[in-house]
Amino acid sequence: MAKFSNSSRSKYTGIAVLEAKWSWLSNVSVRGLFDLVATIHTENPNTYHYEMITSKAAAKEAIPRAGNLKAAKILSIISHGAEGKIDFINGEFLSSSDLIELLDKIYDNYVEGLYLGGCSIGGRKFADNIFSSGTKIRWIAGYSKDVDWIDSSAFELLFFNELLTHKDEFTPSKYILNVARNLRRKAAGLTDELGFGIYVRKPAVGGIKDLISEDIDFDELA
Repeated sequence: MAKFSNSSRSKYTGIAVLEAKWSWLSNVSVRGLFDLVATIHTENPNTYHYEMITSKAAAKEAIPRAGNLKAAKILSIISHGAEGKIDFINGEFLSSSDLIELLDKIYDNYVEGLYLGGCSIGGRKFADNIFSSGTKIRWIAGYSKDVDWIDSSAFELLFFNELLTHKDEFTPSKYILNVARNLRRKAAGLTDELGFGIYVRKPAVGGIKDLISEDIDFDELA
């Protein structure tokens, strides 16, 4: 039998989800996945923020709005994608430069983590571009390969469950290291198949580090 989290009930999850519409002919959505995770950890499916976006203009309005919700510490953008861009079904897209401009409209220290749930969006180069902009975000996670819907949905359930289990234990850089270590232990094959990475700034020396493929000493992280 599944066990519910021991965290306090009805506590807000700290997650804001912006999901791009997948098809004009379908209402398929990942919302049920987040309802499940929220219910497991808070016994309330409404303890996260959700919006559906269908265009670049909608994203430009929604990203700063969701990011500036004081309770939303993890911004999750779920969409079609390709290397270097977040795609929308009307043919428009957001580049890393577009996203940097929108993240710059979020108050410092509001969003601590960015999850990019789309094919080939969340690779090292995209993450490095965002970190290089001077953003205050502490970690960025996503996929460097095209991913299967079912495989990635199953993985996202595991990722967000681990995230909510550990996020109140340490600083953002330290709790996400625990998440990465647990994902390597529980789902090493799937992380590799999906090209999943969790990126943080390298302590002191600059650049970024992928916590999935490169371990780091816990005490090195702020």
